[in-house]
Amino acid sequence: MKTYLVYFFLVIFSATSLLAQNRPPAEVDNTIRATVQLMMGPDDADFSDFIQRNFSKKGKSSGSIQELENNLKKIKQATRGAGGVDIAVSNEMFRIIFSEGASATLVLIFDPDEPGKIRSLDLANTDPSKLSDQEKFENAMRMRVQRMESLARLETESEFVEFIKDNFSPGFISTIDQNGLIQDLKSVGLAAATSSVINVKPGSSQNEAVLVLKGSKSAEVSFSIEDVDPYRIDRFVVNTNVSALDDDNTNALIALNWKTYKDVLREEASKGFSGAVLIVRNGKVVHQQGYGFANKSNGLKNSSKTIFDVGSVPIDFTLAAILKLVDDGKISFDDPIDKFIDNVPADKKL
Repeated sequence: MKTYLVYFFLVIFSATSLLAQNRPPAEVDNTIRATVQLMMGPDDADFSDFIQRNFSKKGKSSGSIQELENNLKKIKQATRGAGGVDIAVSNEMFRIIFSEGASATLVLIFDPDEPGKIRSLDLANTDPSKLSDQEKFENAMRMRVQRMESLARLETESEFVEFIKDNFSPGFISTIDQNGLIQDLKSVGLAAATSSVINVKPGSSQNEAVLVLKGSKSAEVSFSIEDVDPYRIDRFVVNTNVSALDDDNTNALIALNWKTYKDVLREEASKGFSGAVLIVRNGKVVHQQGYGFANKSNGLKNSSKTIFDVGSVPIDFTLAAILKLVDDGKISFDDPIDKFIDNVPADKKL
């Protein structure tokens, strides 16, 4: 039997809230991005530097530097392994929601006296019994959006029927033609599977939202959910007559494709991205460039030849290579390491 090990590293970062129509100011956007990078970056991140750069005077005085650093480390531990990131805004309070591998929500409050500076940052309460009605509603709205995006994975009629039972209110189901709804769901699934931009904007009331999917197949889904648990969908309208190039003020990020990737990288670098990018297409290197600083204090910029401390990341590639060699019959899981490497220390042979 063949063994395959595939790793997907995907970060979805949308600064557009389900409940706020406008993108945050640049200084706020940059701080949010810096926070996400800190949480999803290497374990040996400079927490002290992050505090000095991004916390306000009141934020820094809320505890000792060591206490603030320990809190950031606790948060980083809770978000370890996350592959998805979403942003929600309510009453000037930002929530950074980590998902797809880890489940944690950060509550970030900015200092009104110092624009873009953090007044407090901590893990949100995740006990459902202690959530406010507003928090429960926002979580439910986000869950319904994620489930609509997952329509791309459904294939059979029975799967769509089950989706309808799980996500739509009985009152709504009783008023619609099920076959027509299934066709609408398939259109949404196709748009989700091919979209380069996925965005959400507010509807005409608090219970409503519009999911925008743009790509080779596009769709706009206007829907509302019940205002009480289990918050099922009670209105659902799909519009597939949506141009992928329309500027509808949803504040979407630039679509990443072969025509725009250089512009996307430049935009991300202007907002704080630092690293090196190598892009290979059809076996040929089409882009190789460093961005940002390797050492900002010394003015040393990254290049395509900058050496990075990647920690334990190579372990994953080593594991994949070993599995491939086992599949090819070239080695066995039971082979001792000194069969291939000379002078192995005694304590490493087992």
